[in-house]
Order: sequence, then structure tokens, then C-alpha cells
Amino acid sequence: MKRFVSTIALVSVASFALADEGHLDITVYQSGGVLFTGAIDEDSSIITPNVRVFEGDFQNIGGTIFADEPGIDILDGSFTPGAQLLLNIRKSLRVWNGSDFFSLAATDLTLEFGPQTLTTPATDGLTGPMIFDFDANGGLHDHPDFILNADITGIYLLEIEFAKDGFGTSLPAWIVLNYGLDEEDHELAVEWVERNLVPAPGSLLALSGLLALRRRRN
Repeated sequence: MKRFVSTIALVSVASFALADEGHLDITVYQSGGVLFTGAIDEDSSIITPNVRVFEGDFQNIGGTIFADEPGIDILDGSFTPGAQLLLNIRKSLRVWNGSDFFSLAATDLTLEFGPQTLTTPATDGLTGPMIFDFDANGGLHDHPDFILNADITGIYLLEIEFAKDGFGTSLPAWIVLNYGLDEEDHELAVEWVERNLVPAPGSLLALSGLLALRRRRN
């Protein structure tokens, strides 16, 4: 059973230090009726809120280019037991060209979870959803498979969002997946996404307030 942490406590803390050890998964929480993403250490359950960039590494396993990190880890008590979380792919797969992620990848990527599959579209557009069920404790911990559909080394960018009935959809989140390049290059690519695709904290707070206000008016 995962440790219970209330959403109120999570969002009232200005910031958490990212853990130096342990793998960071994606967590989803709500504030003001809007979904947000954060990072969670699966060993300690320490959450860093308002994180939108995540990392993973592909491995070639029997000819399949495969990754199962980051997972999705939501603490018990976060949502209604038996409810569903929806994951959508927002854009075509991008590839790092050494300086940015403006280039379309020469292949696509497929997410698999049980019998469900989602493949990145050839042109930008919402694709999904992939559905994850909250357990009897109102949390979940699932690891969909990320499969690169061609054996082409590179660093790839997947853009996603999360949705749930009754809540405002999350802002975009990005997963930067490395296949066969140096970790230094991987970190440079992650830093580029953080600098160029994620808005400044002040802009994020203002936007979250507008989203909550828009939801109340609907």
C-alpha cells in the first residue's frame, strides 16, 4: 500500500528537493479542480509538484526497443476508488537534432498497457485515451511500455496530457527517452525542454488560476 499524502498538503509546500537516489515516476494530483503532474520517488514516495519533464531510457531486448520508465504512481487517497485516469498523446514523436526538438522523428512510438495501445500520430493531433483504473485505495502504480518502432539511435520527445472526468485536463508533460546516446546528451536534451517548452513558474500559476476559473464558469 502506498503512503497517503493529502493533495492539500502537497500543494501548500512551496517546493520539494528532488531525491538524489531512486527512480522518479510521474504522479498526478488535483488543485482547484484541475489536474497537475509532479515527480514521485517510488522508493520514498516523496513528491515534487509541478514537474512536467520526465526521463527514460530505451533498451534493445531481443530486437524490441523498449522502456518501462517512467511509470505512473499516484498515492492512495488521491482520487475516488474505481475512477479512471486518461492519458492522451498530444503530438507526433520528435527527435533531438543536437540543439532542439523541432525535428520529426523518422519512426513512431507505441505505448502498450495490457490490451491497450497508442501510437504517436504522423501529424500533430490528440491521440487516445489510454485508460488507467484507480484501485480500491484511490491510487495507482502502473508502468506502460514505451516501444520505439525502429532501431534508430537517438533521443526522443513524447508529449502527453492527463484527463479525468470532473477535472480540468493537465497541462502538457514531456518524456525524454534516450536510445543509445551519451547520458550527457540526454541531460542537455532534458534541459532544452525545461527551458523552452515549460513556462516560468509565475506563468504556470497564473494559467492554473485561469483554468480553474474557466472550469467554475462552465
